Amino acid sequence: MDERADQNDGTGLGGEGIGAPDGATDSTPGQRTPNAAAPPASTPRAQSSRRGPTIRDVARAADVSAATVSRVLNNDETLSVTPATRAKILAAAERLGYHKNHQTRERRSHRAKRIAIVEKLTEVYESEEMFSYYIRSSLSTELTRMGYDVLRIQGDADNATRKTVGTEVDGIAVIGLFTANEIERMKRGSRPIIAIYSDTLLQQCTCVTPDFESAAIQALDHFLTHGLKRIGLLCTDVQFARRNMLFDDPFLRTFRDYLSQLGLYVPGYVYRGGLSTELGFGMMRTAIREHPDDLPQAFLCCADVLAVGALQALHEAGLRVPEDVSLISFQGTPVVRQTFPQLTSLTVDTTAMGVAAARLLDAVVRREPTTEVPCKVAFKTKLELRGTTLNDEESATGPVDNGFRVMRPYRLVNGIHPRGI
Repeated sequence: MDERADQNDGTGLGGEGIGAPDGATDSTPGQRTPNAAAPPASTPRAQSSRRGPTIRDVARAADVSAATVSRVLNNDETLSVTPATRAKILAAAERLGYHKNHQTRERRSHRAKRIAIVEKLTEVYESEEMFSYYIRSSLSTELTRMGYDVLRIQGDADNATRKTVGTEVDGIAVIGLFTANEIERMKRGSRPIIAIYSDTLLQQCTCVTPDFESAAIQALDHFLTHGLKRIGLLCTDVQFARRNMLFDDPFLRTFRDYLSQLGLYVPGYVYRGGLSTELGFGMMRTAIREHPDDLPQAFLCCADVLAVGALQALHEAGLRVPEDVSLISFQGTPVVRQTFPQLTSLTVDTTAMGVAAARLLDAVVRREPTTEVPCKVAFKTKLELRGTTLNDEESATGPVDNGFRVMRPYRLVNGIHPRGI
């Protein structure tokens, strides 16, 4: 090996912001002649390729100084810079795949690894904050147990990208309803990412979700086995883009397809909007007003807060629950036990989801061979019977436990419901 190349590699040219301009000659006495060609491994360009994009690369792409790039990426609030310049720097860093890990490989081996947990929360989606809390709690606990530091970020993909571009993170876990484009933007930093709650397989991103389809069918089967054929739905108005096509949320798809096969689907029984108690209240009041003579006998609500609001509207209208209208809620957070009557729920095991997501992300960060192909892990929900549904002893798999029973799932046999509906 050329001794001169070894000496040059040890001078620190690989450090951030150090290196001769392209085409410059080495004037250090005794090491090489001015006309000698530099060994390929010691050129700044070769080193940049080996270590990834640097602050100087970002600065050139954004047409600003390296110092400005450094201060923007480190969220220096004392820096006076226009929003346009800041956006240009962040866009350049994202486009080049720059993050601090590229310039601090040596320091990384001496620090605890860090995971960013990104939660997408908005004012009209208050249930996401409550539901997300239980997933995040178990996720954070398991990551900490495995030796990771946890950075919490709230907001959309742009906010998450801005905060993680200049931060040393080894992986990202996103919780909530993210669109395909948002997932793609967060993946540009070339760091491992998994999604919790959103199905992101088409974006080549591993995900952990509840089994929405089975949950919806289990709720519908319970209504049908008790003779309730007019069934409504309160759900989100979110549509997910996949290959330039829009898909409704999985609850609406399953609800529509399953009841259509039985000849029981009524489009006018579906109400869509955000996820909050107030919106659930408003949806149910609208349903009561629009269907004075044929109000659905049962409603499936895709979030606990929608069911809480719907229950309040039914009480206000003088309707009995469950005798006049039955309700089943999806999620099963503690709020379902704080209503009167208590809400029957499709309960998601948020602890198991959080732990599974942490272990999957750890495996992806460590580049285990089994994680090379993205996968989807779907968790079964449990139907817990309480006071907002018509229940009987036949439908229970065991004795009452803490006020609820666990349903035995029914399945269609040759397109025929087990009770002939």
